[in-house]
Amino acid sequence: MKIKLVKNTDCLRIYEINCDNSIVGTEYASVLEDASKRVNIEGFRKGAVPLDVIETRMGEKIIEIVSDNLERKIVQKIIEDEGGISKIAHIGKSKPLAKYTKDSIKMSIEIEINPEVPAIKYEKIKLDLPKLELSDADLDKEVEKVLSNFATPKRIDDPNIAIQNRHIAVINFVGRIDDKIVESACANNFSIEIGSRNLIPGFEDQMVGMKSGESKTIKVTFPKDYHAKDMAGKDAEFDINVLSINEKILPDLNEEFLGQFGLKSVEEFRSRISQDIDKMYENQIKRYAKVKVEEHLRDKYSDFPIPKVFLESEISRLKPILEKNNQELPEKTRKSAKDIEKECEKKAIENICMSFIYRSIITSEKIEISKEDVEAAIMNDAMMYGKDYEKIIKMYSENPNMRNFVESRLQEDRAFDYMFGKISITRKPLNLEKMKIEIDKLFSSLKKE
Repeated sequence: MKIKLVKNTDCLRIYEINCDNSIVGTEYASVLEDASKRVNIEGFRKGAVPLDVIETRMGEKIIEIVSDNLERKIVQKIIEDEGGISKIAHIGKSKPLAKYTKDSIKMSIEIEINPEVPAIKYEKIKLDLPKLELSDADLDKEVEKVLSNFATPKRIDDPNIAIQNRHIAVINFVGRIDDKIVESACANNFSIEIGSRNLIPGFEDQMVGMKSGESKTIKVTFPKDYHAKDMAGKDAEFDINVLSINEKILPDLNEEFLGQFGLKSVEEFRSRISQDIDKMYENQIKRYAKVKVEEHLRDKYSDFPIPKVFLESEISRLKPILEKNNQELPEKTRKSAKDIEKECEKKAIENICMSFIYRSIITSEKIEISKEDVEAAIMNDAMMYGKDYEKIIKMYSENPNMRNFVESRLQEDRAFDYMFGKISITRKPLNLEKMKIEIDKLFSSLKKE
């Protein structure tokens, strides 16, 4: 058997294989002998069919089986020569170079191999990132916020007490735009915590000072990015009637309350909150950093060869998305079909290169995800769905592909942690208030880009 590499371009390998009589004849005889024991031919006892009869009746089929058997052996040999199955991206179907016979089989096989990822100079990736420094005063406020989630509302019966921040007001309101009542902007017995900023800007502020039983008309403007497009950016009036005012009674930090969290002391409780806040902001910083690092990698390291089979698949996935997004743009700003194709190919190449970069880190650093890690991530995802979390967990348990996706996501997160530890980072300490502002700025800058 002669295996010859006739084309070696980027990720593509084309091999030509020549199997002469010594190889084909031996395999042919073996397949023929096996067939004689298995086939049923009328007039002959099973297992006693003469070989010449089988050859006459099934000659073409025998040769097909022989070529398939030899192809499997050839592919296995090529895989070994290329360095193992992990090096292979795609194995194409063989093509005959001449008519297959019982004496000679000549074929070609196309194989695409995974690329070698270039060495990344992580020290060239420089980021300026904020670092939270939580003061005792900030922590006091955050502790109070946590306690307020467990607070019990108590009605204020004194008619002279006016609404203040942190009060919970129960109101009826009617909203109007251009003097017309908007049904979706009306509600009865609506509870709102003043200062929560859950209503449109200015609404809660103008309720401060109102008393139980009092009515008032306020003027506000809906945000330009308001979810209801027919109301976005418009001026409105609301007739408000205060039904009652409630104050929030915070729970005592006693043994019973702390026991709900498996804690024994106030110090542990404060420490847990501090850790959770720090973790939350660090996760946001990492999300931002990941975008910036990937931008750098896409710009500097997405020019290595990639397998055509992956490129075609990614283009097929991206193209309908980009076309749909393009159609949603104003007609004058839409891109041409040619520009969409160029953008699609560019993004596809970048995405695949990023995938190989992550894969190379996962392999080199031997990043493995335990079953317990996957289960914890699934539970975390499921809890976001509230009362339906058990259905979500069942869905994951019955769908291996979904579990594999979670595992891949965790591997990528760990791979980024590796990169994050290698890049050049300058950290600027900020208090909680400034950190919130800085986080908003960072993510706003990503949207503009």
